[in-house]
Amino acid sequence: MYFKGDIIITDPMYVIKSGDDWHRCEYGENLEELHICTYITSAHGDEIGSDVVSLDTSKKLGEFCSDSCMVSIMSLAEVREYNPEFDKKLGKHCYTIIKNFEGNVKVLEMEEDDGTDQRLYFVGKGNINFRTDFFGK
Repeated sequence: MYFKGDIIITDPMYVIKSGDDWHRCEYGENLEELHICTYITSAHGDEIGSDVVSLDTSKKLGEFCSDSCMVSIMSLAEVREYNPEFDKKLGKHCYTIIKNFEGNVKVLEMEEDDGTDQRLYFVGKGNINFRTDFFGK
C-alpha cells in the first residue's frame, strides 16, 4: 500500500467512534466503510510486534498496542477526518505517528532462524524505512 503524508500505526478499534462502526467496518478489515481508504490491516496484532523500529538506525521510533488483535497503518488525515477526537483519551503508548512518510508498506512473513516459528512484520520502505517488531527481544 502506498502512503504519502502522516501515518498512524495502532489498533483500528482505537479510532472507531462506535460499536456500530466497528461492526460496519468488519473489525478493521474494511475501513473504507468509514471513509478511511488509505490503510493496511493485519488480523495478527499479537504477532506483529508492539514497537516501530527504524531500519536505517535501529532506533525505536515509537510503540503501539492492540486490544483487538488487529493492527492497522492508516492515513492520519483520513483518521482525523473520520474521528478528529480519537486521541483525546488514548495514551501515547497506544499509537505511533510517522510524519511525512512517503513510500510503500506491506506485511511480511518471515521464518525465525531455527525454522520453527514464523513472525509477521509491517515494513515501510520510502523516505523513512521502518518495521514493526518487539524491540530488544
